[in-house]
Amino acid sequence: KMGISPIMMSAGELESGNAGEPA
Repeated sequence: KMGISPIMMSAGELESGNAGEPA
């Protein structure tokens, strides 16, 4: 799921605590 949309994921992951890309 890290190769789908790093941009959309970053926002969702930040809230999930699984941020793959700490912006």
